[in-house]
Amino acid sequence: MKQSNVLAFIGGAVAGAAVALLLAPKKGSALRQDIKSYVEKEVKKGKREIREAIDEAMPARTPAKVEK
Repeated sequence: MKQSNVLAFIGGAVAGAAVALLLAPKKGSALRQDIKSYVEKEVKKGKREIREAIDEAMPARTPAKVEK
């Protein structure tokens, strides 16, 4: 996945979730807990996608063989 696509996806997900959470009728403490849970989940997902993008861009290298 291209970097711009990943950033667009993350930005859209965060914006959509923020609107949904802010429009939902909940107590403040419940809303804060929902936001915290959502952010933690999205951070994990973002880290995983970044790792995958790095792995695609920089495949594992085998050590160079040194001739004696």
